[in-house]
Amino acid sequence: MELKPCPFCGGEPEYTEIGNLFVGISETRIKCKECRTVQIHKWRKLKLNFAKIEELTVTAWNRRKELE
Repeated sequence: MELKPCPFCGGEPEYTEIGNLFVGISETRIKCKECRTVQIHKWRKLKLNFAKIEELTVTAWNRRKELE
């Protein structure tokens, strides 16, 4: 999935996952490389559903409105 630019500065965002294949994903983050704005999601129920976690995280980031 494609990430939209940062809604605050227009910078390039970066997606990261914390966890592994053995324990699942416990947290996902999208962070702007320019202004360092970060969006964090904690995962307990979907820990091993990697595709769904990425989809939900990216969708939440892309839904945010730009500041005017």
